[in-house]
Amino acid sequence: MTNKSANIARVVDRLDHPDAIHQRATMDDLVALGSEAVEALAANLTLSNARVRRALAIVLGEIGDERALLPLMRYVFDYRSKVEEADGRALAMKSIVSLAMPGNERLFKFVQDVRQDADAFVRAYAMDLLVALADRGGLPLAQDALGDAEEIVRDRAALALSALKSVEREVTTSPMAADELLRLIRTSKGNQQIFFVDELIAREDAFELTSALVLESTARSTVGLRALQRIDDPRVRKTVTELLQRSPSTSEHWAIGLRVLARHLKSDATAAERQLIAKGLADRDRFVHLAALDAAGSCGDDVLMQTVVGALRSPEGPVVQTAAESLARAASPALAHLFPRLDEALSRVRAARINSAEDDWTRAEAFLLRAAARVLSDREAGVERAQQQAFASLRSGAGLKPILITAVELLRQTTPAQGLAEDKRWDVADARCVLALLNHVQAPMRRFGVDLLKLGAPEAMSEMVPVLQQLRLDASIDAATDLVPLLELARCQQAADVLRELARDPQAPVRDAAQDVLRRWRNQAPFIDVDYQVDGES
Repeated sequence: MTNKSANIARVVDRLDHPDAIHQRATMDDLVALGSEAVEALAANLTLSNARVRRALAIVLGEIGDERALLPLMRYVFDYRSKVEEADGRALAMKSIVSLAMPGNERLFKFVQDVRQDADAFVRAYAMDLLVALADRGGLPLAQDALGDAEEIVRDRAALALSALKSVEREVTTSPMAADELLRLIRTSKGNQQIFFVDELIAREDAFELTSALVLESTARSTVGLRALQRIDDPRVRKTVTELLQRSPSTSEHWAIGLRVLARHLKSDATAAERQLIAKGLADRDRFVHLAALDAAGSCGDDVLMQTVVGALRSPEGPVVQTAAESLARAASPALAHLFPRLDEALSRVRAARINSAEDDWTRAEAFLLRAAARVLSDREAGVERAQQQAFASLRSGAGLKPILITAVELLRQTTPAQGLAEDKRWDVADARCVLALLNHVQAPMRRFGVDLLKLGAPEAMSEMVPVLQQLRLDASIDAATDLVPLLELARCQQAADVLRELARDPQAPVRDAAQDVLRRWRNQAPFIDVDYQVDGES
């Protein structure tokens, strides 16, 4: 040992002092020695006790010399089974993070070694180290750590994932070879597998590689099928058909495969696809049957469509919801003849939703409302009945977002753009359902409410006025084209008072619109008010 090393060793011995202030002063002395002390300090990591090693881990980080990395890494790795070294190992990890520079391959391998460490703080600092290395190759490691049992690790993993995703792709190696990516998907599990599948989906050859995975007919075929659900390519139909025609195919393959078909069919199923759907409908497996029901509505086969319509009578919420969703996806004016069946189902499903806490009935009602909106136009027979269904849903389910949205959708579809004739306008009780939309927190819904009231609200509905007054400062509502027409429709003293205020509005379009209404009312009056005049008249 040289004299310098011996002197450093003597200073290191003072780190074992029980007084924290004294120990910190000694640490400062060692940091002041700088890089020339790194080798000697590193050697003492294996020669000292746990208390001294904790202090040395901090000192080596504060000196800031990269030569300390390897000794610190060895310390973390070699002492992993010693409980008394937990604090020191965590501090060593913190120093490693401070010393790390992007592109250090040895450190990247080190992260792979310690990411499953028994100590949560070591695992957490491993995530910080991934950020310091700035290598997108660390994304699967961070993704995997999102499932860690400890919150501190999950939080650091989430931060690492966000940081690494923002790293320019050029910093990383070239894209993985197709064979290597498929191998990683086959051999990985959990969050890591999710990451590699995400990488697969992002590739230009995603369909080809995913299809190859599906048609392997191995345990990973299911992984491939789930990936196919995310690929918007009509060729997936052929892949699914080929897999399901093979024998044997598992129930899981059938359930996922038929769901994939359901998303891509547009009333154009091939004979082979229709046979697969019919087979699925006859399957005793609940999930296969539901998936087949989902596909049947979109296949374009009248017999299979009747099976879907018949399923609306089921007492089981999931069955009715699946059938309703299938119909909503396939619905078009060509299926207008189905409206009586939809009408019947809506009443029954609404009653079930009101008397049940299950969300399936809420979603089923919403899908049926959407299906009705898509099969009807404002000139179809059944429009008035459809509007009554929409009002009934709004009265009992306006607080449920899916029902609110689709009921309004149905009203908009079945209300003529030129407005309802006077004898066809809604009664006050129904109009109140729409008036309530004007108090909605979302501006688009208030907009829909205003437009619908202009088209269908009854005359002399004075209760509109207080609500309309609240909208005068609403940026989404135009006073001249929205408020004034509705105030004219309300036609009451309170509406006249508001119009007189608007007739003095500084904005000319608002002022002119209000004055026009007041003139029309004066001309329609049974007597002439000689004292009344509109601003600007003499």
